Amino acid sequence: MRSWEALGEAPIAEVKEFVRIGASPRASQLLIHASKAGAFLEGAKMVERHHVEKVIHPVLRHRVLLNYSGESESMSVDKIVDRLLKIKL
Repeated sequence: MRSWEALGEAPIAEVKEFVRIGASPRASQLLIHASKAGAFLEGAKMVERHHVEKVIHPVLRHRVLLNYSGESESMSVDKIVDRLLKIKL
């Protein structure tokens, strides 16, 4: 079961409709490490949203797999990530 399925619905319709396999906990760890490295290289003392936004596409691009509907409708992982980034939490 995917974590959002436990909530009863997908955060956005595209995730439920187009994603076959989502990112694993390992992807989350890599996102954290890459964000920290980016912040360090910029001389920042802490990770901010823009550090995460810089690395999220390359980190998730090969860790999220689309289903047949997503591939046939020319959806991409980058498009889905962009829509997720627009959600205000």
